[in-house]
Amino acid sequence: MACNDEPSGPAVPDDPPPIIGSTEIQSDVHDMAYDPARNVLYLALPDQSEIAVLDLALMELVDFIAVPFGIGGLDMSLGGDSLILVSRTSNELGFVDLESDTRTVEVEQLESAATLTAHPLTGRTLATGELLVTLALNSGSGCGAGSFVLVDLASGDEEILDPGFDCPTEEMRLAVSGDRTNALVQIVSDCCVETVRMYDASDRTFGDEFDVGERDDAPLSVNDDGSVLLVGNRLIAVASTPGAAVDVTVSGDAPTVTALGPQGSDAYFIRGARMHRVEVTYTGVRWVSSPSWSATLPRNVSTVPPEEFRWIKVLPDGRIVVISTERVHLLGEG
Repeated sequence: MACNDEPSGPAVPDDPPPIIGSTEIQSDVHDMAYDPARNVLYLALPDQSEIAVLDLALMELVDFIAVPFGIGGLDMSLGGDSLILVSRTSNELGFVDLESDTRTVEVEQLESAATLTAHPLTGRTLATGELLVTLALNSGSGCGAGSFVLVDLASGDEEILDPGFDCPTEEMRLAVSGDRTNALVQIVSDCCVETVRMYDASDRTFGDEFDVGERDDAPLSVNDDGSVLLVGNRLIAVASTPGAAVDVTVSGDAPTVTALGPQGSDAYFIRGARMHRVEVTYTGVRWVSSPSWSATLPRNVSTVPPEEFRWIKVLPDGRIVVISTERVHLLGEG
């Protein structure tokens, strides 16, 4: 593993956490949301137009919620009593009352989408009680084809945001910091260098752009306070000027699946069937990294195509969720 800087001292690997449990899931997961009060993961399965409910104590799929549109994104409400869905196939938002015995999707129109002649892409809940939604024009592409809308989740009021920069595109993805005060927006364009920007929920402004190169399908991670970003294998220290960045490699290659730990002091990488944990620190001058552990994950290579890992999610209590095209694994101390 390398970060362009040498590790500070010899690496002393820790023991990797064991796999607590696994369950099969024969569908691609498009997005997910963690519900700490119920200890479940909600998994968006757009191919089936439903949300699978994974009980992390049982490691079983205990429910499926039918969705009347193609799911672009999902997130929890601030109070944890509702699941919020963003449609990618219609100008709609969906709300699921998690305290109800009957978990059905209540659909509401996103009026701003019609105003902009656009359709929503995805959304994330912010600490201000608003939902940040990215949209794309129904026709057209490139610079100016994307837009942002804030939805007040209490009143339902919508506000079209002026991003303050010239090139939102038709493909923008979101991640949110653990405290939900910042959202990371990845802006993908065929004509331009791909960049990310941080949105500050408190003052409703977008910060400076960070160049991330050609990483249009790269996983996005933000630590709890929004000070560290991980875009694919590129680590970025937000507060530095310019944003100090370094590319992490595993055995000389870029990993395909990545995630940042909640504190931003460790990162997780998968290449092939090998998973690695790396401790990372930004000293104010440079990134310093040290490998912690690595482990081989179970993988089915007999299928066509073979099983591929797609997601890592580090939960606040340190457990690690790994999702492939066939299974979900939970790692941690039982």
